[in-house]
This record gives sequence, C-alpha cells and structure tokens, in this order.
Amino acid sequence: TYTDFKNIKVLEENSENITVFLNGNKVTFNTEAGSDGCLIVKSVTDASGNLEIYSVEGLRDLATAVNGGNSYSGKTVKLMTDLDLNNEEWVPIGTETNSFKGNFDGQEKTISNLKIESTEEYIGLFGYTIGGSIKNLVIENANVKGTYYVAAVAGCAFTTPTSDITIKGDIYIEGSGQDI
Repeated sequence: TYTDFKNIKVLEENSENITVFLNGNKVTFNTEAGSDGCLIVKSVTDASGNLEIYSVEGLRDLATAVNGGNSYSGKTVKLMTDLDLNNEEWVPIGTETNSFKGNFDGQEKTISNLKIESTEEYIGLFGYTIGGSIKNLVIENANVKGTYYVAAVAGCAFTTPTSDITIKGDIYIEGSGQDI
C-alpha cells in the first residue's frame, strides 16, 4: 500500500492518472474527481504492472482493461478494500477471447451485491480466466444469470486454481444452457 509519501516527485499528470516517483519506485495513481473536487484513487499500478484496487470504479476499470486485451499475465491484482457493487449490472472480468491471466488476491476482502443478468456464456465476477490464480476472496450476495458456464466467482476458470474463496449470503445462480 502507498501511505508513505516522503520523497515524492510528480513525473506525469493528466485528467485520469498521476504518475509519480515515490520512494524510488514509479507508481501510477488512477483517479477520478470526487464531488468535493478532491481526487479519489480508483487503483494504483506499480512499475511492474501490478495493480491495487481501491474502489468499484477501479474494479470496473480492470474488467474494461482485460476485456479490451490486457490479460495481466504474470501480474498480481490486489483488492485493497471491501466493495459494494450495489446490485448494479456487472460486466465480467475476461472473455473467451480476452481472458484474465493474472493472479487476483482478494486479501480476504468482500465484494457484495454482485448482479449479472445476461444471455451470454462465461458469466461471473470473472467471465473467463486462463492460468494465474484467484484467492482470498469473499463474495456476499450474488444474483447471476447467464447461459453456459455461470458462477459467482468465475464462469470458466480454465487452468486457474482458486483457493480460500468464501461465498455467503443470498446467492442465486441461474443458467439456461444444457450443460449447466
């Protein structure tokens, strides 16, 4: 985590990102403007491409990046705080074409109120993963509907080990495919 801001030097700044040299490391803060005009950190990327997620928007940005072709292969993604998705429609992280290949560490944090109502396949918090890992995650309250390969955590975790996953609360998973 980045809480020690001694010896900070701003390298680059634009409307969404601030890249700094912090304690000898290049770090990029992905931000958005808060209602009070202060910057809200959505996520932080280190020089190696590892990602720390601090908000729902940061998690959505991960889905957008992966679905757009950034697999995060060999990278670690850490969830830094509990996130409430507020039963808003979720777009799964990873598709069959653009899968998530990184290591996701939920750090025992909770993602709550996951909602997906889709007519597609590979549906869950993660849609399609290859390799990497998913661990130390709590899913609380999930309503997930799709066709084939439907789950709360990962619709298809192809060669992706999962460990220390807790699913609790009100869980409803529905698939309309023949092989569910």
